Amino acid sequence: MFRIPAARHESRPWRQRQRAGTRDDRLVQEISVTIPTNISDIQLAIPSEVADELDAATRAVAVLDATHGPVLSSLGSLLLRTESVASSKIERINASIDDYARALHGSKANSSATSMVAASRAMAGLMAAVTSSQRIELADLLGAHETLMGEDVGESDQAGQLRDVQNWVGGSDYSPRGALLVPPPPELLESMLADLLAFAHRTDLPGVLQATIAHAQFETLHPFTDGNGRIGRALVNAILRVRHMTSTVVVPVASALPAVCCFTRDSCQALTRSRRLRISSSRAACSAARSASRSFSLSAAESSGFLSEDVDEEDGA
Repeated sequence: MFRIPAARHESRPWRQRQRAGTRDDRLVQEISVTIPTNISDIQLAIPSEVADELDAATRAVAVLDATHGPVLSSLGSLLLRTESVASSKIERINASIDDYARALHGSKANSSATSMVAASRAMAGLMAAVTSSQRIELADLLGAHETLMGEDVGESDQAGQLRDVQNWVGGSDYSPRGALLVPPPPELLESMLADLLAFAHRTDLPGVLQATIAHAQFETLHPFTDGNGRIGRALVNAILRVRHMTSTVVVPVASALPAVCCFTRDSCQALTRSRRLRISSSRAACSAARSASRSFSLSAAESSGFLSEDVDEEDGA
């Protein structure tokens, strides 16, 4: 089994910016932040059974792009919107088709529909940038985030900027008390993102594994005050494009994630436990890699099957 180096944990002083929450929230004076190991030059010995699943996922994505590329090129904007909508739904952002259509055409719509349209445009902008340059730069991620959050009432002042405050995932709304994850402090973000992007440009790893590890690292860094999940999932497709695994296709990763329960629940819980215990869990790493492979394979198979059915129907008409 291969090992991904464990994150380290550091104690940092904590003080609320404004008095809020319960007495327990106000009494928090110290927090433990998670600082993942740099990954730009990690060496991974991939077990044969994991390598087989990664190869299968890679072939599935390649076949989808090669077989249905001409059809998909004309449906590019639709596929981007579909994936962005699915990514938004993971964040519990939902809107009716009518509301989404109104927001898409600039008419008055609810905030959820507006957010979903922003997610579509953010992903489209990111994919256009990396397709043109064949690189993923920090400016590309910041630009996508600005598009995503620029019209959000509560977050527009932070749009397109790395966070300058300490954030956390789970637990209390008013302090990191009981948090599932307390990401690195803001002063470490630029260097850690530079390391992440250096990893994203390596060519000696299977693309699916590379995208999976990069996504996990990005979500651990949680570099924005909001929108991390949607930008992180867009990063997956950006890496596939830079690695030449796709030229036209946007792999519907977010659409398939709910169907791969072990990826969204068991593997993530295992990796979270390994961070908390300050150990490197080879079993958790393998489980995450294999689950990601199944997610990519399922995404490609479902897209390919859907398109094949459409072609068959047209031929029989």
